[in-house]
Amino acid sequence: MLGLYEGAVGMGIAAVCAVLNFVTIPANISNLIKKALGVCWILLAPYAAVAFVQAGLAKMNAKGATSAVNTQWVILISIFLPIMVGLAIHGWYSVKGEYDTTEE
Repeated sequence: MLGLYEGAVGMGIAAVCAVLNFVTIPANISNLIKKALGVCWILLAPYAAVAFVQAGLAKMNAKGATSAVNTQWVILISIFLPIMVGLAIHGWYSVKGEYDTTEE
């Protein structure tokens, strides 16, 4: 279960997203934000992948690890690694300007 801090952070992020949904942002600023976040996604994806695999390997190699734990981590790693690759690809497309908004 989430602690008080993690729950508050999640609710804060949700509140900011809800407010930004109703705010009109000029296209040039919106495009700049998208490109900056694209760089964040590109940097975050390999870090998260390596950290996730290291955590899984640590759990699988821990003393007393059962075959159920090993199976669980193999499944989790095989599911989340392609998601993290997709996160990096999404960031690359964002940096290239594929998601840019044009003024109409």
